[in-house]
Amino acid sequence: MNPMELDLPWVPILLATASVFVLGGLWYSPVLFLRPWLAANGFQGPQSNHPVKVFGGAIVFSLLGAILFHYGLGESCTSAVEGAKLGALVGGGLVVTSLGINYMFSGRKFALLLIDGGYHCVQWTLVGAIYGWQLSTSAS
Repeated sequence: MNPMELDLPWVPILLATASVFVLGGLWYSPVLFLRPWLAANGFQGPQSNHPVKVFGGAIVFSLLGAILFHYGLGESCTSAVEGAKLGALVGGGLVVTSLGINYMFSGRKFALLLIDGGYHCVQWTLVGAIYGWQLSTSAS
């Protein structure tokens, strides 16, 4: 089966995927949090992972997250504001708390939780806002 034939709202899914990818590029860049993120991880500089693997995986996971958001909450987003609220609940209430548990047991620094958790809060808030905006404009 061709995935584009699935009955999914591809516009918000693809917009959310692209926006999350761009946000991640900015968030973990030297402009924002690259240096403190590297320091919190104990890295001396950027890691030499293969870019196709890293960026390809990031796009796949972003796409999967956007699709799963649709199935879980997407249709309940009645406006950009309502969608952003639901996204913030997912990012802050579910993702960051789960990261917090993992980071505590793995002995990771609290600064790393703030950086990574902050990204996921903004990420899911943005995804929710996109869903709410797109679904409210397509309904009118």
